[in-house]
Amino acid sequence: MDLGLKGKVAVVTGGTKGIGRGCCEALANEGANLVINYRSDPDGAENVAQFIREKYGVEVLLVCGDASKEETVDKIFDKAMEKYGTVDIVVNNAGAGFAKKDFENLTYEDWISGQDNNLNGQFLMCHKYVKYWKGLGRCGHIVNIISKACLMTNSINNQIYCSAKGGLMTLTRTLAHEVTKYGIYVNCVAPGYVQTERLYQPGSPEYERKKQFLKTGEYAKPRDIGNVVTFLCSRQARQIIGAVVDCTGGMLL
Repeated sequence: MDLGLKGKVAVVTGGTKGIGRGCCEALANEGANLVINYRSDPDGAENVAQFIREKYGVEVLLVCGDASKEETVDKIFDKAMEKYGTVDIVVNNAGAGFAKKDFENLTYEDWISGQDNNLNGQFLMCHKYVKYWKGLGRCGHIVNIISKACLMTNSINNQIYCSAKGGLMTLTRTLAHEVTKYGIYVNCVAPGYVQTERLYQPGSPEYERKKQFLKTGEYAKPRDIGNVVTFLCSRQARQIIGAVVDCTGGMLL
């Protein structure tokens, strides 16, 4: 399917690994040029960028930095505008681990770190994009990557992450309510168990234990999530506004 994204410019935070890379490849497959933010491993990031350039024939700009920091967000947009002159799509994928402790042992610093990495940075990206895009009179897209954790709180020591992702889900819906009239479409995607470089590798006890929760009987691949994100960034999805798209393999049934 031609989603009409050829030549569009997409920013993907945390875009060199896991779900972020899946989003980058899916967008590039539709002809979108990329601005890929990453936090560490510059050699690995350049390898990913070169692979995407060669395989999909699109332009790729790498921007290093912590996407939870305002100075990094400013740098992402400044460099994107310098190279491409526009930003059409923002995919807020970047996030970070959190302190897994009994609730009474959490510190305020633990809480703030989790909110910065999984909610506040995403707010900064949305805020910057809306201010830029609001007066252009063209169609733009924001897709936030949330988690099943804000809808299915079946794990312990998870209050920080669940709260942050739940806040991001609500930010998505309330922002969509406000900015759709300006041509900015805002949605979010809730992945379940996704087999990435770090998580859910075949053969481990955890892999087999968690597989039983998947109605499909198989883990998602990063590209599965990326395909859904890419569709949401197209005009074919113009009736999908403020949605929470379930990509959990049936875990929320």
